Amino acid sequence: MEWLDLRKSVVIPDFYAAQETITKAETHYTSQDFWDYLEDELKKLKDEDQVKNSEPFKVAGKLKRSGIAVNQAEKFIKSSRRVADDAIKQRNETQEKWNNLLKPKDANLEGDAE
Repeated sequence: MEWLDLRKSVVIPDFYAAQETITKAETHYTSQDFWDYLEDELKKLKDEDQVKNSEPFKVAGKLKRSGIAVNQAEKFIKSSRRVADDAIKQRNETQEKWNNLLKPKDANLEGDAE
């Protein structure tokens, strides 16, 4: 990601023959695997208020400003809060189900059965 910050300010002379490598790296930013990775990282957040300061959100913003994968970045940014919120809700619901399953049975209910 450092390349996104440097790409406009650093001139790499042609004799380094780096253009193919640069193009390959920039193409990676448009791959579905890359965006799936960012989404998975976003889903790990503990609170939806962390979205705008999260690394995935910042990366999408950098890509958009750099003119790379603009449509994908815009889509990611627009959906990021919802994605994080859905993941947090799902984790909380799963945790609640586990807590209910592991909760000891009420002793009064067992005594009433006799």
